[in-house]
Amino acid sequence: QTCALPICPPLNRAALDALRARQIDVREPPPGGAGLTIDFAAVATTMTEAETKSLLQPLVEHIADLGLARVPVGDELCALCSRMPSLVRLDLRKTQVTTQGVQRLAGLTQLKELVLAQTRLDDQAVDAILTLPALTKVYVWNSGLANEAIARLRQKQGLTVDAGDTPPAKALEVEGELKFVNELPLPGQKPPPPEVAAALQPVNDVRS
Repeated sequence: QTCALPICPPLNRAALDALRARQIDVREPPPGGAGLTIDFAAVATTMTEAETKSLLQPLVEHIADLGLARVPVGDELCALCSRMPSLVRLDLRKTQVTTQGVQRLAGLTQLKELVLAQTRLDDQAVDAILTLPALTKVYVWNSGLANEAIARLRQKQGLTVDAGDTPPAKALEVEGELKFVNELPLPGQKPPPPEVAAALQPVNDVRS
């Protein structure tokens, strides 16, 4: 386990057991890994914000990847996330998070990937997103951001912005145009050599 604090508190095993008892996916890192991965996907719609906060509170120093997609949480949960010094990925897709919640994430200096698709943002959220120093990818489709705000995000060097408008990938290979050539001679022309004539014989010619 690792954390970004000078002195990392011991991992709370009872808190891990409480998450697993609630059918929440918890993956511990290998030796030298970057912290806990916690995903609420299996029970997202059955959670409350109070219960979610209570389960995560004892582990804030150890969480590196947190999936809260579709959990009915909002800006208060973002305040708790802002206290996760090791957090590198945060999925808030289809939550009740607004621009105020994103503003509360400003202290996450390790955060590299942020999923804000289908949230409730306005264009002021762009300023908060741009303050995240380590951010390399953000998902903002159906988040409420105007095209001009998305364009501002895309001006930041090193930041990939997925707004649901990514053009289709180019084909690696393109077949040339098919051309059909009749090699049989026209009337009055010299017949083709025997080997060519044999190759032009139909394979499914059945004579009764």
